[in-house]
Amino acid sequence: MENNNGIMVSVVCNTYNHEKYIANALEGFVSQKTTFPFEILVMDDASTDGTADIIREYEKKYPDLIKPIYHTVNQYSRGLGPMKQNRERAIGKYIALCEGDDYWIDEYKLQKQVDYMEAHPECMLSLHRVKVHKLINESCGKICNVECLPESLKRNNLISAYDIITSKLHFQTSSFVIRTSLFKIYSSFSSSGSDYVLLIRSVMEGTVYFMADIMSVYNKGVLGSWTLRAKDENNSLSIKNALRNIEILREIRSYYGSKNWLPLTIAIYKQKCRLSYAWGYPTKNLLIKLVCFLYKIAKGERNYS
Repeated sequence: MENNNGIMVSVVCNTYNHEKYIANALEGFVSQKTTFPFEILVMDDASTDGTADIIREYEKKYPDLIKPIYHTVNQYSRGLGPMKQNRERAIGKYIALCEGDDYWIDEYKLQKQVDYMEAHPECMLSLHRVKVHKLINESCGKICNVECLPESLKRNNLISAYDIITSKLHFQTSSFVIRTSLFKIYSSFSSSGSDYVLLIRSVMEGTVYFMADIMSVYNKGVLGSWTLRAKDENNSLSIKNALRNIEILREIRSYYGSKNWLPLTIAIYKQKCRLSYAWGYPTKNLLIKLVCFLYKIAKGERNYS
């Protein structure tokens, strides 16, 4: 094997105040049936509830699998990027992502994704459909709606740069398995960027493969989640995220030169549209439609609707 200690996959899980959900996440990890070794890297970002206690229980049960870090000072509030900290200690050939409030529901998830990526060395990232639980009231855990993402894909398929850039498809990180080597390629960049940037990085360097199987659950509406924090903080998180994405996308464009210049430029302008919208300028939809229209022309597509 190409990785240390025979570890094929590093499961990277970051958690904060996920007492109601973390057990489901950990159960999904330890129940994986694989022909290869994997490790579970859990980082608790100084939770103030019982999250850390639950992790310790699982650590005692699975000491060879679960490798936790228990922060006493919240890293996110200090701007230190807990996800990057956790990811950088991974020794696997692949990294599988899942936050502490989401969970896996297919015990062969890792095996399926790794089998494909081992057979297709050009594949930088694989993902799949995800069941979404929209929580109407987190305190009682009531689910108001269940849907599957992405809705428009029903079969296995390669995901194009156009699909990612135009955001016609919505993917969730609990489905991601990524080649660890991808992060080494971009290690000198100033920022890791968002999930959207990670998808663009992957499709610039190789292929992104979609599996139609529903293999994880995304709990939407969890208190403290990025989406709810963005609303509570008057779009400040959305603005920071867009600015960071623009910075890293410019670095990626510079890295590749003329190769893939057009899709990366469109991705940058799309982030600028989001930034304008967050600042209160109602230009988002019009500009996004414009850049997608121009990209379709550049790709030689006849359907410009």
